[in-house]
Amino acid sequence: TFFVHDMTETQAWRLKRHAKNDFWKWLTSWAVMVRKPSDIGFSDEGYDLPELKFHQHILDDDKPTPGFLISMPAVSLDEQRKVKRDSIEERVAMTCTIVEKVKGPALVWCELNDESKLISNILGCPEITGSDSPEEKESALMDFVDKKERVIVTKPSIAGLGMNFQHCADMVFCNLTHSYEDLYQAVRRCWRFGQKKTVNVHQIMMRSEMAILENMQRKQREADNMAEEMEKHMKSSMAANLGRTARNTDYIGTTGKLSLPEFLKGE
Repeated sequence: TFFVHDMTETQAWRLKRHAKNDFWKWLTSWAVMVRKPSDIGFSDEGYDLPELKFHQHILDDDKPTPGFLISMPAVSLDEQRKVKRDSIEERVAMTCTIVEKVKGPALVWCELNDESKLISNILGCPEITGSDSPEEKESALMDFVDKKERVIVTKPSIAGLGMNFQHCADMVFCNLTHSYEDLYQAVRRCWRFGQKKTVNVHQIMMRSEMAILENMQRKQREADNMAEEMEKHMKSSMAANLGRTARNTDYIGTTGKLSLPEFLKGE
């Protein structure tokens, strides 16, 4: 009803321009999006989050692309995977430099096992991998929460959901991927209620990987736009519905003497 098939891509659909308002009105008739208390009419006092800062560290590619005199942008996924493999040492070195400058706790996110293993060896910090037992993972994560370990290295797929790391305000992504969900959830481990400091998110990439950064920034804009549209129409829908509400009170009278059943009577 609200979408039209995008002929430029096989599986792509886009929202019809003239149907945007009707679509958001329909969506907010059965769904809500709440980012802060004021989205549903309450005060944000006590729920304000500190500042969130993103820092991009773009490294130059020293190795020319095969068949070229210089390094060319990695466009396809295969090209991007190759760049990631070929640049492990450079990205790990930058990651360790950033972590060593951080005075407090630091959280390092990786994508490749070779990255996390190398960082763990250089910094002498725990590495939490998928092959660890649940008990080993829990122990390492709780050591970080309890501040027994200043730095841990792991993946968003392992500790990117459900963990509360409010004591940590600095994180480093040694490897940037196309998954906006992984980025969002990983950042929220530290940038969450209870955090008192400015949260710094360091993203490391090669110059030939700029397409990944641009894709992530596009997804961020689309997510923000969706939230803003939901919030705007949700408030209008709530105001309209609340204006039509009325309180119904039904009085049920009693006649005769109230008697208790035998099983409720004491001996």
